[in-house]
Amino acid sequence: MGIAKIPAVIWLLGVIKESNYTRLCKERTVLTVNGQFPGPTIYARKGDLVIVNVYNQGDKNITIHW
Repeated sequence: MGIAKIPAVIWLLGVIKESNYTRLCKERTVLTVNGQFPGPTIYARKGDLVIVNVYNQGDKNITIHW
């Protein structure tokens, strides 16, 4: 018999806001998640419960896919 894995509950808070981002010597305004572009990686295993609360402080309606 194997050892039973206890499911984890992972709470994440995401704040979406506009930030200046420089790439290839050009600066532009992009929407970031917690100041990161691309957004943070979520690590979870099968059976874990992941709850993500997102607050959109940007001026655009957006959809996030993980």
